[in-house]
Parts: sequence; C-alpha cells; structure tokens
Amino acid sequence: MLILPMERTFDFKRLPLVTWTLILLNILVFFLANQHDERRMQQALADYRALQILPVELIVYQRYLQDSLQLTSPWLDVASLDDLSDFEVVELAQTLLLDTQYQAFAEQLLPEFVDGNYELVADRMAIVDTHIETMVWRKYGYTPGKFSIITPFTSEFLHGDWVHLLGNMVILLIIGMTVEQLFGSFVFLLFYLMCGALGALTYGVVNWGSEETLVGASGAISGLMGMYVVAYGMKKIRFFYFIGIYFNYFRATALLMLPIWLGKEMFDYFFTESNVAYTAHAGGLAAGAGLAYLGRLSALGVHFGQVDQEVLDNKDVDEGYRQQLNSALQAITRADFAVAKKVLWRLAKAYPKDHRVLFHLYQVEKTRPNTKAYHLSAMGYLKSALASGQLEKEEIELINEYWDSAQPRPMIQGNLLNKIVHKAVAKNQMKLAEKLFNGGVEYSLLQGPHLKDAAQVMKQKMLQKDRARAAQFDQYLN
Repeated sequence: MLILPMERTFDFKRLPLVTWTLILLNILVFFLANQHDERRMQQALADYRALQILPVELIVYQRYLQDSLQLTSPWLDVASLDDLSDFEVVELAQTLLLDTQYQAFAEQLLPEFVDGNYELVADRMAIVDTHIETMVWRKYGYTPGKFSIITPFTSEFLHGDWVHLLGNMVILLIIGMTVEQLFGSFVFLLFYLMCGALGALTYGVVNWGSEETLVGASGAISGLMGMYVVAYGMKKIRFFYFIGIYFNYFRATALLMLPIWLGKEMFDYFFTESNVAYTAHAGGLAAGAGLAYLGRLSALGVHFGQVDQEVLDNKDVDEGYRQQLNSALQAITRADFAVAKKVLWRLAKAYPKDHRVLFHLYQVEKTRPNTKAYHLSAMGYLKSALASGQLEKEEIELINEYWDSAQPRPMIQGNLLNKIVHKAVAKNQMKLAEKLFNGGVEYSLLQGPHLKDAAQVMKQKMLQKDRARAAQFDQYLN
C-alpha cells in the first residue's frame, strides 16, 4: 500500500531546480556506477570460476543458509552443479560473492572442505576484497559494520536496480516539487540530505554491526513526506493511495498521517519478509517531521526553515491579474471602452509581455487609429508576439490591419520592423514581407543597419525564386 500527499498543484513560476537536479544526479550516478560495478563483477566471476572452488563452496553455503535460518533459499535444494544450467551456475557464483553476511562464515569454514588449503581460501577471499569491496554500491553505500561519516550521505544517491531508482525518482518528483516550494531550495536540500543520513543511521542502530549495505534515496524521500505533513499541520489535505491495482484519493488531517506512516513501516519491519529497509524509512520520516517542526520555531530572532505561507495557503498569485482582466472584458461587453482602456493599460504596464492583455488593448485602441495609444498598443502586441516566437494567422491579420489603418502612417520602430520582416520571410510570408519592407523604406522607418539587414534577408530569399527581383535590394546593401 502506498499513500502520498497530493495537496498542491505545482506552480511552474517557482521552478524546483534542486528537485530536478537531485533526480538527474541520481540517474547519472546510477548509470556510471552500474558500468563500473558490472566490469568489477565480470572480473570477479572470471577469477572465482578459475579457482574451481564452487562445487565445494556450495556445501558450505548451504550450511550457512541452514544456520542463519534462511530456509526458503532455492540453493538449499541443489544437490550438485550438474543440476544447474550455465546461467544458474553464474547466478550461484554471484550470490556467493555478493552475500556480505556470508563472507566471514566462508572464511572460517571453507578450509575444512578444501583439505586445509589456506592459499586457495585466501585467493577466494582476495577476489571479494579486490573486486566486490571496491564496487561503488559497497564502497559508498552505508554498512552498519563499517564506521563512516560519508556513506550515510553518499548512500542516498545509489540504487540497486532500475525499478528501485524509478520508484524513488517518481515519488521524489511528486513530493519534492511541493516541499521545495514550501521550504525554499536551500533548506529543502539541507533537510533532504539530513533525512537520508539520519534514516541510514537509524537502520545502522537497528542492524548494529551488520555487513549488509544500505543504498537508496528512500530515507530522504520519507523525510520529505514528514516535512510535507508537518508543514500543513492540522489542515485537511488530499492524499493519493494505491492498493494492488486500485487507486483513489481521500482527504484527511495532514499530521494524522505521520503516526499512520510510522506504524506501517514498523509493522512491515516486524511482519514482512523483504529486503526493504523499513527502519531507514521510519528514521527518515521521523527526521523530516522533526526538522520541519524545529524549522517552524524561532530561535534568537532567527527564522530558519519556515514554511512559505503563500504556498501553504495555495494562494493564487495571479488572482488579482485575472480579476482585473475579467473586469476589462466585462467593460468591453457593455461598451464602456474608457474603463476597459484604463484597466488594460494598467495591466500592460504590470505585465508587459502578456499576449492576451496586449491583444485586447489593441482591439479597444484601434477605434482611434490616429492616436499615439493606438500605435503603442500595436507595437506592444507585436513585440510580445515576436518574443514568444509567434507569427501565425492572427498576428499576420493584425499587422496588415495596422499597416493599412494607422494614421497618418505606420510608426513601428526600425528594429521591430526589421524583426517582423525577418519573421515573415522565415514563415514564407513574402507578400507581407515586401509590403512591410517597401513601406518601411517609404516612411523612413527602416534606416541604417536595420535597412541593410532587412534588405539582405529579402535578397537571399528572392534569389531562390527571382534573381532579377533580388537585384533591386542591392541599392540598399551598397
């Protein structure tokens, strides 16, 4: 069963750069680490099989499985290597080399089964030390039996396989984007790393002295979930749940989910047979909740890790904009153009690149084509269109309308007119391009470098169709 908080729809105006960077970094590390470890594994298998110790070691490994009560292992039922396919033999050899808990048992018991050939046993253990222990997951993963300050952090960026990586990155994307907006990028990254490390240390305390290596971002991501619900506190928020093949949403008090999540991790730890590090999840979850709670407190007048109240309240930062635009459109429908113009000009000043505002502003100003406001509204709209890369039917119609209606003549600035000519040529709107170029020359709108630049692009396009017509632009180039 999976339960995730899904209260806030992500606001792309606040890019979660840290979340995306963490995801890309995890993917990159996984790719590079897998390449390195695959080479190490192949070399280890080649060296191990050359020792021809596998038939004897199978018996030792079966003894280990029995002593450690791993009675469901498929290797217990193997009577001889002759019963295995080549693929299964390689899988068995890999299992013997990678089982970290088994290595000490093998070193102690193997000599009895190889007639005291300690050199053979030493060669076998050297393979583990040389190849297995230098694998990225083993070297930088967190092993409770090996003291390290670094590995509780580096283990957060390592994953066992693609399924492990993909599952964690999907949840990190869903949860991380909102939590980063709630707490800010710096605090988000700091708390993320701390939650992962504290989750690993919790796993280490429970499995004190173990040689099993922990990898994965699950502890850090669990910490984000703890931060999420503490941020919303007693507010009711939306949760997504997935059971088997069924999924749905429900609303509940955010903080109520914290003990439920912790209880689920502890239940799974005690009653579920799995390689999942439930204690790391629980430790990360508790750490995230604790850090988020401490972050909401004030110490010596310094506020650190506080939640962005605007994000928490899901405040619509564009609400005022929409209300004003709606009032302008309502004024237009009742023919109150004076009010509409006043509101639209105010919006145009606040949002100088907003296509909708500038379009409506042009429409209300075109009733007076001899005014400065009409020319400014046209130029504002065209600048917005070019900035967004648009020159479609609507923009072409507006340009033609302005060019034919403007009084006493069009007044588009030379640099803007030059850009429009370039865009028209690129869109193969040569009739419009010629109209604008000729008018720009006639009205002295295109001068100096703008004239030369526009003439150059016109000539290059004309050379493809009519070399004689193309020559007419030479006078502006020379």
